[in-house]
Amino acid sequence: MKKRQYFRAIRRDLKYLILCSTRTDEEVETMADVNKAVKRFGYEDSGHHIVIRRDGTVEGARSLDEPARCSRAHNVEAISVAYIGGVMDGEPFFTATRAQLDAMKAVVTTLKHSFPMVEVHTRHELTGGDPGSEELNELRI
Repeated sequence: MKKRQYFRAIRRDLKYLILCSTRTDEEVETMADVNKAVKRFGYEDSGHHIVIRRDGTVEGARSLDEPARCSRAHNVEAISVAYIGGVMDGEPFFTATRAQLDAMKAVVTTLKHSFPMVEVHTRHELTGGDPGSEELNELRI
């Protein structure tokens, strides 16, 4: 029996799985909302590969063939997984819900199974940005 393949082969060398937030406030609920929010800052899209809604729904965002856009020094070799949120009253703040954390853990487990060579890090660990993302350390596998 063939093992089920979750992801097709991608055309770039991966080293990191970066966990972070979308850095958006409480009005943002969906991937479409995230993309609208980041366009105000001149970006085409969020730059994350997978985004998790507040209710734990997992949304694909950008193709795994494309580099991430969440950690300047590591984008080319990273997959980015972000929870929607990360801002409260205009300031960076850890806002992940339990449903988001549970979904993120499931996504990390699946990605680590599919790409065992990747190291799991928070954006804060790699760039010093994204205050509050150190709370995601519990998801490191």
